[in-house]
Amino acid sequence: MATLSPVPNCGFDGRQDRARRWFFVVLGALPFQLLLLQHLGSGELATGFLQYDSAYYVANGREVFERGNGFAHPNPYDPSPNAPVIYFHWLTWLLGFGVKVLGADPGALFAAMGVGASLLCSALMLRLVEAVLPEARGRLALFLLTMWGGGALCLGALVANLAAGRPFAADWFAFDLENGWWFPNWGRNLVLPTEAVYHSLVAAAWWAVFKRRWGLAIGAVGALAATHPFSGSQHLLILCTWLGVVAARERTRAAVVRLTVVAAILGAFAAYNFGFLNSFPEHRALTAKWSLGWTMPMATLVLAVAPPAAVALWRLRRRESWTEADKFFAVAWAVTFLLMKHDWFVAARQPAHFSRGYHWLPVWLMALPQLQAWGLTLAARAGRRALIVAGGAAAMFLVSDNAAFLLREFRDGQPERLYLTPAQRDVFRWMEQGGLRGVFLCVDTRLSYLAATFTSVRPYLGHINNTPDVHGRWRQVAAWHRNGGRGPWLEHFDYVLVERANPPAAFDGENWREIHRNQDYVLFGRFKETPAKP
Repeated sequence: MATLSPVPNCGFDGRQDRARRWFFVVLGALPFQLLLLQHLGSGELATGFLQYDSAYYVANGREVFERGNGFAHPNPYDPSPNAPVIYFHWLTWLLGFGVKVLGADPGALFAAMGVGASLLCSALMLRLVEAVLPEARGRLALFLLTMWGGGALCLGALVANLAAGRPFAADWFAFDLENGWWFPNWGRNLVLPTEAVYHSLVAAAWWAVFKRRWGLAIGAVGALAATHPFSGSQHLLILCTWLGVVAARERTRAAVVRLTVVAAILGAFAAYNFGFLNSFPEHRALTAKWSLGWTMPMATLVLAVAPPAAVALWRLRRRESWTEADKFFAVAWAVTFLLMKHDWFVAARQPAHFSRGYHWLPVWLMALPQLQAWGLTLAARAGRRALIVAGGAAAMFLVSDNAAFLLREFRDGQPERLYLTPAQRDVFRWMEQGGLRGVFLCVDTRLSYLAATFTSVRPYLGHINNTPDVHGRWRQVAAWHRNGGRGPWLEHFDYVLVERANPPAAFDGENWREIHRNQDYVLFGRFKETPAKP
């Protein structure tokens, strides 16, 4: 019967210092939490959300307990009272429970989830590295490189600059898409709390495959599919393909049953995401917007994995070098590559979403045994000092992509963070305490978007990719604000937030009354639905 190679217990055990193990777990995750620490250093202005999309997850979770049925929810950025209650993701459900039932602050809860999930992901990755490397010597250093390492994206950009006669450091992120926010290696994903959760599940699933703990592997991937369509479909396909290979070789009933279970989960996933959801015109309108050409150039794909790929190819140049683990990692890489380049075959639906380090990690894990062997050989032949010098130089190169990303974000990333002034927090706090519900109009698109995260109102202008006809709505609001433009759309609002320093050109207050005021904003409510002040 085919099986992955057994791994002796050469790592930490009960007789060793557990604190040392957790020191390295924390150290592995720490660099990617520094952006959060910098953000929180802004004091009360900080929301806990480092990036635009982050607040969207809490807004979805709130809707379960506001307009949903306790299980599923409508699109929080569709203010229609008839918005269908069709979406379920357990992770957003937990966020909604934390905010609506436990009373947690949305940003604080989201950030805390990220820290916890990052530590969990780091701990699980240490387990996986221990499984791949039975020999304990040098393993902790290689674990840190697993968490911190990357490819040659920045080096490739610098070489391209020199070749084109541009300044040496003109654009370090020419090949690292969206200034590095597609996260082409593993550890960088810990910057985003949701990705930290998803990557924890993947690390658990891959470790379980290595140990042939099939129930855990299937459960972890199933949980991923139940909360993230892109990564969920990706890892269902990876696991289904691998279990198909195993079933073809083992030819046992148990192997066939495992494959059947995963195929059934994949079928249910497809039925929900491509059948049930697409039966609603509101969802079809959104998916038309989601078919975005976020493609992955081949240069990016190659440079992202070039250093570990060269090592892995050298190690696996002979057939006898391949282990069962290597074959699984090769399957994971191949499925991921095809998904990232699915625009070769069909219309692009955000191919970059299948990146997230999932094409980097399998190549890196195939390279790890060779890196360890080279390190041990160098130490034996040239001494520990030579190993430190050579290993340090190699490590500096391998972490250069992530170091450049973090340095750039420390220096230039503040505009991407989500902040609320004291006056804005005061408005949201008043609205939340007063239990305000209804359609909300605010000309500040970012503040309007955040209203669904911090309050129970339904913003007319919400998430740019999840608001129906968002560009048409923005033109209406802009015309109303600048020159008093009117139309039947104005009859749908229950609340209007006006910035005192930038009021609309011709606000008709006949049907409105002031319900809250502070130094920067005035909140108006319609007479017919004006709540009592809390």
